Amino acid sequence: MATFNHPVRSISDPPEQVLILCAAEGGAVMLKRFFQALPENLPLAYVLLMPMAQEFYEAFSRRLAATVETLQSSHLAAIDRLESGQCLVLTTVAKSSVQVVQSLAGACHRPGIIVFSGIGDNASVCQHVSRQGGLVMAQTGESAVAAEMPDSARATNTVEFSGTPEMLAVELFRRVQQSSYTTN
Repeated sequence: MATFNHPVRSISDPPEQVLILCAAEGGAVMLKRFFQALPENLPLAYVLLMPMAQEFYEAFSRRLAATVETLQSSHLAAIDRLESGQCLVLTTVAKSSVQVVQSLAGACHRPGIIVFSGIGDNASVCQHVSRQGGLVMAQTGESAVAAEMPDSARATNTVEFSGTPEMLAVELFRRVQQSSYTTN
Protein backbone atom coordinates (compact mmCIF):
# COMPACT_ATOMS: atom_id res chain seq x y z
CA MET A 1 0.00 0.00 0.00
CA ALA A 2 1.33 3.42 -0.92
CA THR A 3 1.58 6.27 1.57
CA PHE A 4 0.60 9.83 0.78
CA ASN A 5 3.55 12.01 1.83
CA HIS A 6 2.89 15.50 0.45
CA PRO A 7 2.41 17.75 2.31
CA VAL A 8 3.66 16.50 5.67
CA ARG A 9 0.70 16.46 8.03
CA SER A 10 -0.49 14.85 11.19
CA ILE A 11 -3.20 12.22 10.90
CA SER A 12 -5.08 14.17 13.61
CA ASP A 13 -5.32 17.26 11.39
CA PRO A 14 -8.76 18.33 10.23
CA PRO A 15 -9.56 16.74 6.87
CA GLU A 16 -9.26 18.77 3.69
CA GLN A 17 -12.34 16.98 2.40
CA VAL A 18 -15.01 14.70 3.84
CA LEU A 19 -16.39 12.06 1.49
CA ILE A 20 -19.80 10.49 1.87
CA LEU A 21 -19.64 6.80 1.05
CA CYS A 22 -23.02 5.35 0.07
CA ALA A 23 -23.29 1.58 0.05
CA ALA A 24 -25.86 -1.13 0.64
CA GLU A 25 -26.12 -4.64 -0.83
CA GLY A 26 -22.58 -5.90 -1.44
CA GLY A 27 -21.17 -2.63 -0.15
CA ALA A 28 -19.10 -3.96 2.74
CA VAL A 29 -16.89 -6.01 0.43
CA MET A 30 -16.59 -3.10 -2.02
CA LEU A 31 -15.62 -0.70 0.79
CA LYS A 32 -12.96 -3.10 2.03
CA ARG A 33 -11.49 -3.29 -1.48
CA PHE A 34 -11.62 0.52 -1.78
CA PHE A 35 -9.88 1.17 1.56
CA GLN A 36 -7.24 -1.52 0.92
CA ALA A 37 -6.33 0.16 -2.38
CA LEU A 38 -6.31 3.67 -0.90
CA PRO A 39 -2.91 5.04 0.19
CA GLU A 40 -2.44 5.79 3.88
CA ASN A 41 -2.37 9.25 5.46
CA LEU A 42 -4.62 11.04 2.99
CA PRO A 43 -6.05 14.32 4.31
CA LEU A 44 -9.57 12.87 4.06
CA ALA A 45 -12.31 11.72 6.39
CA TYR A 46 -15.36 9.66 5.49
CA VAL A 47 -19.02 9.44 6.44
CA LEU A 48 -20.52 6.05 5.68
CA LEU A 49 -24.22 5.86 4.90
CA MET A 50 -24.97 2.16 4.96
CA PRO A 51 -27.68 0.36 6.90
CA MET A 52 -26.06 -2.02 9.37
CA ALA A 53 -26.88 -3.74 12.64
CA GLN A 54 -24.58 -3.30 15.67
CA GLU A 55 -22.99 -6.74 15.29
CA PHE A 56 -22.28 -6.01 11.61
CA TYR A 57 -20.75 -2.64 12.54
CA GLU A 58 -18.36 -4.38 14.94
CA ALA A 59 -17.27 -6.88 12.27
CA PHE A 60 -17.00 -4.09 9.68
CA SER A 61 -14.89 -1.99 12.05
CA ARG A 62 -12.51 -4.90 12.72
CA ARG A 63 -12.22 -5.57 8.99
CA LEU A 64 -11.17 -1.98 8.27
CA ALA A 65 -9.04 -1.44 11.40
CA ALA A 66 -5.77 -1.69 9.47
CA THR A 67 -6.69 1.06 7.02
CA VAL A 68 -9.16 3.46 8.65
CA GLU A 69 -10.42 4.28 12.14
CA THR A 70 -14.17 3.79 12.35
CA LEU A 71 -16.40 5.79 14.67
CA GLN A 72 -20.08 5.23 15.30
CA SER A 73 -22.72 7.85 16.02
CA SER A 74 -26.39 8.53 15.55
CA HIS A 75 -25.82 12.30 15.58
CA LEU A 76 -24.79 14.46 12.65
CA ALA A 77 -22.88 16.71 15.09
CA ALA A 78 -20.15 14.05 15.15
CA ILE A 79 -19.13 15.23 11.66
CA ASP A 80 -17.64 18.37 13.24
CA ARG A 81 -15.14 16.25 15.19
CA LEU A 82 -13.88 14.13 12.30
CA GLU A 83 -10.14 13.95 11.78
CA SER A 84 -8.18 12.82 8.75
CA GLY A 85 -8.20 9.05 8.43
CA GLN A 86 -11.49 8.52 10.27
CA CYS A 87 -14.69 6.99 8.94
CA LEU A 88 -17.91 7.96 10.73
CA VAL A 89 -20.61 5.32 10.43
CA LEU A 90 -23.96 7.00 10.92
CA THR A 91 -26.14 4.48 12.72
CA THR A 92 -29.36 6.38 12.14
CA VAL A 93 -29.94 5.58 8.51
CA ALA A 94 -33.18 7.59 8.62
CA LYS A 95 -31.03 10.73 8.21
CA SER A 96 -31.25 11.78 4.62
CA SER A 97 -28.09 11.98 2.59
CA VAL A 98 -28.89 15.60 1.79
CA GLN A 99 -28.93 16.38 5.54
CA VAL A 100 -25.46 14.87 5.80
CA VAL A 101 -24.21 17.02 2.90
CA GLN A 102 -25.74 20.11 4.51
CA SER A 103 -24.01 19.26 7.81
CA LEU A 104 -20.69 18.89 6.01
CA ALA A 105 -21.14 22.24 4.29
CA GLY A 106 -22.08 23.81 7.63
CA ALA A 107 -18.91 22.41 9.18
CA CYS A 108 -16.85 24.08 6.41
CA HIS A 109 -15.95 20.79 4.74
CA ARG A 110 -15.94 20.35 1.00
CA PRO A 111 -18.35 17.47 0.54
CA GLY A 112 -17.78 14.70 -1.94
CA ILE A 113 -19.58 11.43 -2.57
CA ILE A 114 -18.69 7.97 -3.81
CA VAL A 115 -21.60 5.66 -4.58
CA PHE A 116 -20.90 1.94 -4.23
CA SER A 117 -22.95 -1.21 -4.75
CA GLY A 118 -26.53 -1.17 -3.54
CA ILE A 119 -30.22 -0.90 -4.26
CA GLY A 120 -31.71 2.55 -4.01
CA ASP A 121 -31.48 6.03 -5.45
CA ASN A 122 -28.85 8.63 -4.53
CA ALA A 123 -29.71 11.07 -7.30
CA SER A 124 -30.66 13.99 -5.03
CA VAL A 125 -27.51 13.81 -2.94
CA CYS A 126 -25.28 13.52 -6.03
CA GLN A 127 -26.93 16.59 -7.49
CA HIS A 128 -26.62 18.45 -4.18
CA VAL A 129 -22.90 17.65 -3.87
CA SER A 130 -22.30 18.62 -7.49
CA ARG A 131 -24.06 21.98 -7.03
CA GLN A 132 -21.69 22.68 -4.12
CA GLY A 133 -18.70 21.94 -6.33
CA GLY A 134 -17.96 18.61 -4.70
CA LEU A 135 -16.54 15.46 -6.22
CA VAL A 136 -19.03 12.80 -7.37
CA MET A 137 -17.78 9.31 -8.26
CA ALA A 138 -19.53 5.94 -8.61
CA GLN A 139 -18.66 2.29 -8.86
CA THR A 140 -19.20 0.71 -12.26
CA GLY A 141 -22.38 -1.31 -12.58
CA GLU A 142 -20.39 -4.28 -13.88
CA SER A 143 -18.25 -4.44 -10.73
CA ALA A 144 -21.14 -3.92 -8.27
CA VAL A 145 -23.14 -6.67 -6.60
CA ALA A 146 -26.21 -4.45 -7.04
CA ALA A 147 -25.85 -1.73 -9.69
CA GLU A 148 -29.00 0.31 -8.97
CA MET A 149 -27.34 2.91 -6.70
CA PRO A 150 -24.28 3.64 -8.86
CA ASP A 151 -26.40 3.57 -12.02
CA SER A 152 -28.86 6.09 -10.53
CA ALA A 153 -25.91 8.31 -9.64
CA ARG A 154 -24.61 8.18 -13.23
CA ALA A 155 -28.10 8.98 -14.56
CA THR A 156 -27.79 12.44 -12.93
CA ASN A 157 -24.85 13.34 -15.23
CA THR A 158 -22.92 14.54 -12.16
CA VAL A 159 -20.53 11.58 -11.85
CA GLU A 160 -17.00 12.66 -12.76
CA PHE A 161 -15.43 9.20 -12.62
CA SER A 162 -16.66 5.59 -12.57
CA GLY A 163 -14.58 2.52 -11.81
CA THR A 164 -14.05 -0.55 -9.69
CA PRO A 165 -13.42 0.09 -5.99
CA GLU A 166 -9.68 -0.09 -6.67
CA MET A 167 -9.93 2.33 -9.61
CA LEU A 168 -11.96 4.74 -7.45
CA ALA A 169 -9.18 4.66 -4.83
CA VAL A 170 -6.50 5.37 -7.43
CA GLU A 171 -8.50 8.24 -8.94
CA LEU A 172 -9.21 9.72 -5.52
CA PHE A 173 -5.50 9.57 -4.66
CA ARG A 174 -4.63 11.24 -7.97
CA ARG A 175 -7.07 14.08 -7.29
CA VAL A 176 -5.86 14.59 -3.70
CA GLN A 177 -2.27 14.61 -4.88
CA GLN A 178 -3.08 17.12 -7.63
CA SER A 179 -4.99 19.32 -5.18
CA SER A 180 -2.10 19.29 -2.68
CA TYR A 181 0.44 20.33 -5.26
CA THR A 182 -1.72 23.16 -6.59
CA THR A 183 -2.69 24.56 -3.17
CA ASN A 184 0.74 24.42 -1.53
